[in-house]
Amino acid sequence: MIQVSIACAAILAGTQAAGQQSLDQILKNGVVVPGKKPPATATTPKQPANQPRSTTPAARTGTPAAASAGFHMDLPPGWRAQVAQNGAVMAAGQDGSAVVIAPVLGAGGADAGTWLQGSGAAAVGQYFQSVAMTGIYQSRMGPSAALASFDYAGPSGAGTANVLCFLNEGVGTLYLIAGPKAAFPQQRSGLVRILRSFSFTGEQTGGEAAQAVSHTTFTRFRDPSEGAFTIDVPAGWKVEGGLVRKSTLDVRPFVWMNSPDGSTAIHLRDPSFGTFIIPSQMLAMAHLQEGMTYTPGYGNIWVIARYLPGPQFAQQYAAKLAADTQTSDVQIKSVNPRQDLSKSQTTGIVQEQTIGGEVEFTCTRNGQECAGKVVASTRLHVTSTMPDSALWFIDLLASFVTVRERYGATDQMLQHMIASTEWNPQWEAMQSQTAYKTGQIARDASQYTAQVFDEVHANRERSEERIHQNRIDTIRGVVRLKDPNTGEELEGVAGRNYYYRAPGGRAFGADREIRSPDLTELEQIR
Repeated sequence: MIQVSIACAAILAGTQAAGQQSLDQILKNGVVVPGKKPPATATTPKQPANQPRSTTPAARTGTPAAASAGFHMDLPPGWRAQVAQNGAVMAAGQDGSAVVIAPVLGAGGADAGTWLQGSGAAAVGQYFQSVAMTGIYQSRMGPSAALASFDYAGPSGAGTANVLCFLNEGVGTLYLIAGPKAAFPQQRSGLVRILRSFSFTGEQTGGEAAQAVSHTTFTRFRDPSEGAFTIDVPAGWKVEGGLVRKSTLDVRPFVWMNSPDGSTAIHLRDPSFGTFIIPSQMLAMAHLQEGMTYTPGYGNIWVIARYLPGPQFAQQYAAKLAADTQTSDVQIKSVNPRQDLSKSQTTGIVQEQTIGGEVEFTCTRNGQECAGKVVASTRLHVTSTMPDSALWFIDLLASFVTVRERYGATDQMLQHMIASTEWNPQWEAMQSQTAYKTGQIARDASQYTAQVFDEVHANRERSEERIHQNRIDTIRGVVRLKDPNTGEELEGVAGRNYYYRAPGGRAFGADREIRSPDLTELEQIR
């Protein structure tokens, strides 16, 4: 059992270093492959969110080796799991299909792609024979993650393996699925489900944080409003949340939970926040300033606010979290960027920049010393056609407050819940279609609104110019006149009741009306 403990501890160290949500992130986000379609492992769709995932021990079919080694895997009938000599957890079926979770140690400063290029074949070669790399693909998550594909010689013929690698400061985790080459495309989704089912039980892994997560029983929470998402939540905790729909476009998911003893509060997202629009000259002309709201129509209400990158937003949100959880004496201990939550991209006329960050703080709650964390990423959305009307959104907002001794365990629970979130693909398709149609209407309305603002601004400028000109004319003792036939502007001596234009073009004034076919009566420009 000593070997088992070391093996699980090594895998846990790699998993924590790479980020527990990394596997689900890369499976969802896929890989970047210039000119080539990536292996389907990276883009295999998740199990629909409206099919609850079993979390009860009775539903797991782990072998005695798996149970005693401190981990669980959901294995099909006939599969067996074991711990290899190098500390990897291996599960295999009778047809040669396999799933492997292995620690990566001593990788130095190499990124995941470089490590796979140089050491991937040797790593996979510990489990299969005659290994040859057939492709390597960078992840959209950045250099800490990469995917590679391999061919190998299996007991029943040629085989194919897909490998995900996550590295952070030389430590990480290798996730591998493999099977007979002919059957692999059909088996892939099932192998991915086995891979996702891997979790520690805490029986042999050690570490207060890991044990707390492993010993926590999670249940599946489903959005009660529209069935939009599901997420793991601790069993027995008080949970509130769901999807709050403010309009066809403004939807705000959130899940807040409190432990039975009241010592821990975990908040995922916040329904108080929707879409923000940065202050601009256009809004100022409508007398709309920062802190006010702007309504573009269709039930949407945007808060006028300067863009706050993730670290700054997390710092401000810590104060709100303290108020919501009835804590006091909040002291910010650290404000750090999160490169893994940051990116920039340009698509057509749209430019987006996402900046992530986190804040750690201490506080007092019910007379106890407490600590907490806020993780946030915010996205600035700018279109080249309307650069002064930039919008920004909150992509991720996760936070907690707990007693100091449970800080590490609560942090791990938070990461588990973030990774467990699954969106219902049917709901996503419906919402995307609704957003597209509404977006077209909103863009037309926005352009019309911009035109109205431009016209108002131009009229205001013309009015101000006329007032200024009238002041000058008063000082000079003249008035502005207009020929109704030609539209030409003329000057006349002020103080007359009537103004006329003679055939020669000269303008003159009179105290009494003059009726003559040779004269054109002029209009005064006010």
